[in-house]
This record gives sequence, C-alpha cells and structure tokens, in this order.
Amino acid sequence: MNSKTSYAKGLSLVLFVIMTLAVASSQAQNEVSDQPLYIIFDGSNSMWGELPDKSRKIAAAKDVFNSLDPAAFSNRELALRLYGHRRAGDCSDTQLAVPFSSGPGALANISKQINGVSPKGKTPISRSLTAALEDFAGRSGDIMLISDGIETCDVDPCELVQSWRDRNINIRVHVVGLGLSDVSRTAMQCIAEASGTTYLDANSIGDLVTSITIAATQPPVGEPNPSPSISGPEFKISGEDENGNYVPVRGTITGNNITTEEVASNRRYVFEGGTYALTAGVPTVNNILYEPIRKQIDISATGTTKIIVVLKRPPTIRTRFIENDEEVRGVIASAYQSDQEVFRLRPGEDYFVMPGTYHFKAALNKDNKLETTETLQPGDDRDIVFEAIETVHTTFVVVAQGQSKKLRQHQELWQDGELKYKVHVHNGAVIRPGAYTLKSKHPLTGYEIKDVEVPASDNQTLEFSIPAGVARINYQFVNQPDRDGRRCWLYPVNAQGELAKNRSSGLRCDGQDIALTEGRYFVLPWSYLGEFDDTYFDVVAGQTTEVVVQQKKLSD
Repeated sequence: MNSKTSYAKGLSLVLFVIMTLAVASSQAQNEVSDQPLYIIFDGSNSMWGELPDKSRKIAAAKDVFNSLDPAAFSNRELALRLYGHRRAGDCSDTQLAVPFSSGPGALANISKQINGVSPKGKTPISRSLTAALEDFAGRSGDIMLISDGIETCDVDPCELVQSWRDRNINIRVHVVGLGLSDVSRTAMQCIAEASGTTYLDANSIGDLVTSITIAATQPPVGEPNPSPSISGPEFKISGEDENGNYVPVRGTITGNNITTEEVASNRRYVFEGGTYALTAGVPTVNNILYEPIRKQIDISATGTTKIIVVLKRPPTIRTRFIENDEEVRGVIASAYQSDQEVFRLRPGEDYFVMPGTYHFKAALNKDNKLETTETLQPGDDRDIVFEAIETVHTTFVVVAQGQSKKLRQHQELWQDGELKYKVHVHNGAVIRPGAYTLKSKHPLTGYEIKDVEVPASDNQTLEFSIPAGVARINYQFVNQPDRDGRRCWLYPVNAQGELAKNRSSGLRCDGQDIALTEGRYFVLPWSYLGEFDDTYFDVVAGQTTEVVVQQKKLSD
C-alpha cells in the first residue's frame, strides 16, 4: 500500500492542532453558547481524499476532534450523526452515533466515534438533516455539517433548509466544507445562506479548527436566504432524475436581449422577465452535458422563478483500491480512450461520466501500477476496482556496534542479485514482503546485511546493528593555528594500500567518537591548519582507536 504519513509529520500536525485550539479556545471562553449542538459528520468514500494543504481529510478531522478543548462545549448538549461510513453505495446509510448528552464524556464519546470512521459510501445530506430535525424534537439549536461533497442521493438540501425557514424552525445549520471544488462550494454555500449562517471553507487543518470553534460559540445570526445583491427578478434552476432524485444541472440560457448566459443549479441569477431558450443537462467529468434537453421557459418580471428540469442520470463511477480483500487508501486515477487521457478521478469521489469504454490507470507505488478496462452503460452505478498486490511501508534503523544513534545514510534492498528498492533513511520505502539483502554504500559505515526478512506488517521499523569500531581523532600542533575548527576527511584504504575514490564528508576531529566499519583508513587534514604527517590507522570492531594527526615541524 502507499506510504503513510511519517511520524515526524504526524507529531508536528498534532502540535499545530493543540496550539491553534488553545488560542481559539481562549478567545471563545466568554462566548460559549448554551444551545444544543448537533454534529453531522461526512463518512463518505471521498473523505480519503486530500485537502489543499496535502493532509488527508479524514485524518485531519480525527486529529482536530481528538484535540478539542471540552471547555468550549461545556454548556452545550452534544450529538453526533454519521453518514456514508458503513456501506458503499447506500443512500440510507445515516446513523445517530451519539444521542444528545452533556458533561465531560460527551465530547470524548464523539471523538471516539469519529476515530472509528472508515469512509465508504455516499453523501445523503438531506436525509441526515431530516433525521437531525427529528432528533431535536421541537427544540432550537445548531447543526454543524462537516462535509467534503454535495448531496449524492436526495433532493437539494438547500431547498430543505429553506423549507425550515418557511416553517419558522429555529435551527441554524453551520456548513464546513472540506476542500470543496467551486461547484460543490456553491451548493454548500446555499445551505448556509438559507439558514442565515456563514459558510466556512476548511482547506487546511487550521481552517477546520477555526470553523469548529466558531460553531461552538454563539455566532451572530445573519439574514436567512439573503436577497441577490443585484435587484430584479430572481431565477433559479434545479434538476432531478426520472425517480425524483436530485442531480446537478448545467446549461445555457438565451433570448430576451441575452446572447448566451451559463446557468447551474444551486445558484441565483437576475434576468429580466420574458421568454428564454434553455439548454440543460447533467455535467459529466468528460466536460460534456449528458443528453441535454432544450425547452422554452418563462421568467416572471417579479419575485422568484424556479425551474425544475427532469434529466437522465449519467453513469456514476468511483474508484476503489483493494489489497488482500481490504480497502486501502487510493490515489488519483486517469481514464483513457484511444490512448488519450480524457479525465482524472480523485479517490473515493463519485463522478458522472459519459457512456463508453475506458481504460483506467493508477499507480499506488512502484509495485502497483494498476490498470483495468470498463465499459459503462446508461444507468450504471459502478465501482472501478483496482486490485493491488501486498506492499508494506518499512523503515530500517541501523546502528553501529556500541552506538545508540542510527546511521544517517540511505539504503538499498537487493534480491537475487538485483536492486529492488532504494530506501530513504528517514522515510523508509513501500516494498513487498520477503527476504532481502540490505546494503549501504557509505564510505565509512557501509554494510551488507543478508537474509533480512520483511514481514507482512505495515508501518514497521526493523532494527539492525553492524560490527564497528570507534576512532577518536585529534590534531597535535607544533604551532597553534589562529583558525578555529578542527575538521578532517577520511579515505578507506584497500588491501593494496590504495585510497578509495570516495571520501567522507568533513568530520569533527577534536576527540569526538566516529563510528567506522572494520578496516584501514587515511586521514586528510584540513589544509588551512597547516601541513601534517601522513596518518593511517586501523579500526577493529568493538574497539576504540586513538588517532593523532601530527603537524610537521618547521624547517630551520
């Protein structure tokens, strides 16, 4: 499987969350709301994707909730609903994971539930909002909707929230969009505007901290469903398929002194009253409208005109990556027709696509350059499955005998006389389980460790010790130099007395312990310190060798 986030990166991320939350919490202490807060959390498959700051959406959300300050929620009842977290392709997958509760354990219970989320399914936002309204049982309060995508199952949630306003339901919906595209952001902004709240973008873990803190306090109430900034009759368009399920719409409108104006669902437009020609369809990832319709529409000279168009639903696809019968985190996949790339797919996200035959390619790692061919028909709702061979992320820590610090040098893995992998000293490598020879070509601490067994266990660290001795090198001066610093360089010496082509980098030669593999070495002094006698020395494993580099005496 592909490489996981390194320990150092993960630690710095957690520290960043803690520091940011400390600042945000201190600012909010005097503004804590006492209204119930109902969190709706996105567990759909697309949460495996990345935020613009390269953090994984699901990982970032888990880190934030693990680090939240309970004081910011001390006066509130809390509840949690999850969706898309149990079953792929199931629009009914929405679950009240934590009923309303209060006290120190409420937030901890919510964090525990979110930690257990493994994203899988669709995005039934409207069903989750409807269920949340029932859970409020007539009370007022706040909903915090955290999502990385738009509705994929039911009617437009913006319309649902607008109906709450019309029924005087006193529940505000705060929307936090995780790394949304422009189209998705517009749809989610509509929900916030209809509820009288401010839509909040979260393109980084810091943004998510800020957004949650705002929802935890008592933000000022805005005007629900604000009017368009340009005065005039309002036009809105929305779409549904033959079964009445929501679909996004794009198209153009012409006529009545308008040449061509692009329109899309979940947006508001101001046109003069009159008759127009509308072309509309469901947008696909091919950048083509699927079976667009053409019709005349009438826009009223006053008020709001809303047009609902019934459209055919294109084939829907998403990518999944399977290793050992388990789903693993994916990568961007490319789709080809006639050897030309036609679009790309981010892992876990649903896409509408034109019917046809496509060749899909994705590279999880060096050993998993995956391909599959699929023919998509109208009405298909299909997973594009990439079957990967097992790989594990492994780091090798090698120390010299008698030393505690690891040798900071890159490594190679060989198998049957062939170089299989180059291994970064800190980041390790993603490799296939098996038996290898671990090598390093470092001039001073090179090694070859045979029969290294790499087990089928991910995110592992394998530790080894190599035979080595220690050299302590000191300069002996006749005339003390003015220059500070005592550096030197070492060359390995072969059995014929020849110096190796590669020497070490500059070393501190002031009595520091220098780990070296067994053998003979030559000291190259620092020319700025003067002229010195040729100095050779031998290193024996397990022993310390004192080396003196003697300055030459000045001639009379």
